[in-house]
Amino acid sequence: MRGVPRRRKVAPEEFYRFVRAQDGGRYELVDGEIIAMAGANRRHDHIAANGIRLLGNALAGQTKCAVFTMDTFLRIPGQTTRRQADFGIDCGDPPEDSLEADEPRLIAEILSGTTAEIDVIDKVPEYQTISGVEVILVIDPNWPRVRVWRRSPDGTWPPRPERADGLDAAIKLPKWDLVIRLIDLYGRLDFRPRPILVDPDQPEELEEPGASDPV
Repeated sequence: MRGVPRRRKVAPEEFYRFVRAQDGGRYELVDGEIIAMAGANRRHDHIAANGIRLLGNALAGQTKCAVFTMDTFLRIPGQTTRRQADFGIDCGDPPEDSLEADEPRLIAEILSGTTAEIDVIDKVPEYQTISGVEVILVIDPNWPRVRVWRRSPDGTWPPRPERADGLDAAIKLPKWDLVIRLIDLYGRLDFRPRPILVDPDQPEELEEPGASDPV
């Protein structure tokens, strides 16, 4: 496997030549620099596989839209940045050998412990600049919790996402006649009880630091 080019910026075409020459690993192009991505754990992969299956079943028989996976790159307009989400919906008609989504409509990002801040602070605003993207999902792998951004009819994005919390919650995607139930998205994963801190001077329980909504 060739090493990652360093200390110089590359064009997207060179980046894709580099990606095609690899025999493993995940990479993104961020402002012209090739960044090696950390590998996903099994919990992350389990959620991604469930999401791909749910979307794929919903899109079966549709002639236009199809599911894309984490091997597909997203072109950020006006930048030499190419991101990889975990899965999504592409309603374009890309060439069979293309590494990029053609017309992404839904993008799903599963948070990672090492990149959670990047996933929310950097990637969500970048995804919102992609013309045609209508829905962005940010999925917490450790708790049944998904944040949903929807583009408004006037083309703007809300300042805060919708919240889907708990295994009984569901995300409605009427354009594709689909309802994603969190119990199906997380499918048989176990969730450890959240640690609770108790203030000795106050009887009420305090939520674990860092367990609050990250966005």
